[in-house]
Amino acid sequence: MKIEDIFSDLPELTTERLLLRKLTLADTDDRHHFLSDELVTRFLPFEAHKTKEETEAGIRYYLDLYAKGQVSPWGIVAKETGRLIGTIGFTSWNPRHGKGEIFYYIAREAWGKGIVVEAARAVIQFGFD
Repeated sequence: MKIEDIFSDLPELTTERLLLRKLTLADTDDRHHFLSDELVTRFLPFEAHKTKEETEAGIRYYLDLYAKGQVSPWGIVAKETGRLIGTIGFTSWNPRHGKGEIFYYIAREAWGKGIVVEAARAVIQFGFD
């Protein structure tokens, strides 16, 4: 199975509290909220976003990955509010060898609530399925 076959139509994943789905341009404000926070981005390979245009450009990059069927992330949406609170996905994935690496970033107000663990379990299950 090829990566393009798996990611050509990234499925929505649901958990008790979360919806994991493709990012859209409508997520720009929510995404900018957490990516402009220096505490959220301090260990990421990019600096905190200064403008919404920068955030939108990042989303457009992911939209291009979706269109090409390449490894691409899910937006983490809190079911309770309907707001985007983070992003999770594979930085690399090799289904043939059963190996993958996950990345995530999440809004500071969602820290310490088990959100990433819940989202990661769904992504890991997706990888094994």
